[in-house]
Amino acid sequence: MKILNKIIKWLSPGLEVPITPPSKTLQDLEIFDTVWIKDSSGNTLKGWIFDLTKKHVIVSAYDDTGNGYEYHFVLTRPLTQTQLKQNNITLFLEKPCELEK
Repeated sequence: MKILNKIIKWLSPGLEVPITPPSKTLQDLEIFDTVWIKDSSGNTLKGWIFDLTKKHVIVSAYDDTGNGYEYHFVLTRPLTQTQLKQNNITLFLEKPCELEK
């Protein structure tokens, strides 16, 4: 893809090619990364990775009233997923758009 961008830039120097950052995947997770949770009642909570092993991830989150929640997800293959859904709870690794909320 870099070669294609260089050719386009060389052929038309005034045309800018937009670069999109790569999406965060399960294999890119680290402790204290910011994630978003959509719980079973439809609320979207902002949280962070509290614990991370090869088999599971634990997320801590707070709602608007200050109540704390802890969610446990079992990591499943493939690790290139950008979201994980288990037990009617969805873990988003990037901020969800309005359609996903």
